[in-house]
Amino acid sequence: MKASNVINDILSRRDPRGYYVIPAKREALGLVSRFEGVEVEEAGDVIVVRVKARSVARRIALMLSRRGLLVTEF
Repeated sequence: MKASNVINDILSRRDPRGYYVIPAKREALGLVSRFEGVEVEEAGDVIVVRVKARSVARRIALMLSRRGLLVTEF
């Protein structure tokens, strides 16, 4: 699946609490912690980034995609 399709999929849905959910590799932990309003859950080699703001979710997803840290398949 192309990265742009994955990003569009991430931004098209929210979880029941209203957060955008972005799966990323564990190496992305330091990068996403710089953003405000971000919740991070660790699950093995993957982290789950949750954020309310669509603009922040888009910036994070694009940054992770460019660095190869966005998880596109489970």
